[in-house]
Amino acid sequence: MRYYAHRGNSAHAPENTIAAFESAQRAGFEWLETDIDVTSDGQIRVLHDSHLDRTTNGSGLITEMAAAEVDRLDAGSWFGPEFAGQRIPTLEEFLDFIEQSGLSVNIEIKPTPGGANAARILMKAAVAAFERFPGRILISSFNHVILSELRHLSAGIPVAPLYPEGALPEGWLAVAQLMGATAIHLGDGTPESGRALTKKDIAEVRELGFDASVYTITTPERALELESWGATGVFTNGEFGSNAH
Repeated sequence: MRYYAHRGNSAHAPENTIAAFESAQRAGFEWLETDIDVTSDGQIRVLHDSHLDRTTNGSGLITEMAAAEVDRLDAGSWFGPEFAGQRIPTLEEFLDFIEQSGLSVNIEIKPTPGGANAARILMKAAVAAFERFPGRILISSFNHVILSELRHLSAGIPVAPLYPEGALPEGWLAVAQLMGATAIHLGDGTPESGRALTKKDIAEVRELGFDASVYTITTPERALELESWGATGVFTNGEFGSNAH
């Protein structure tokens, strides 16, 4: 089973920073997961939230801030003083890390508030990343239109639609087949929420020919249970390292 370091080794370093990706490499992860969004002047940055407030000393939307302003922000101090000075990586910086580390990556394209133009910039960047590292890039998104458009831009690019926590939604198969998906990424959910992922969900995805990965797993016991159900991957923040065995 594949273990993805979710936003890097984000239980041990500030998410989506070079420090988190280096930590994941040291921990033995072979796959990273990260997110990309776009600045007001069309530059790609590695960031999960559209708003800057949670993980930087800035505020507001990244889509409303120029790259030069974004690049001055501190993206590490919120996690710990030892990470002061960590920046929001550019996509090029991140891909250079992928090149020198030999790791592979699932890039999530955010459902950007920047509209169609921002989405096109992100799609173009995803295709360029795939062309630079064929076989080492997987693209996912909650925006399934973006994934379908990506497949028109580059027929060989592997894509995985993301679904929120809980059971498979009605109509998922048609969406996946029409976009040419290779994998389905599912939120785990909990019985308490009434939206728990089940063994039947994983079996359905696998029997219909797709890989099935689940986010975000925090215990080795749950990872091993999902593996026994047939899941092909889990996303983890690194609470139990790069392998549950």
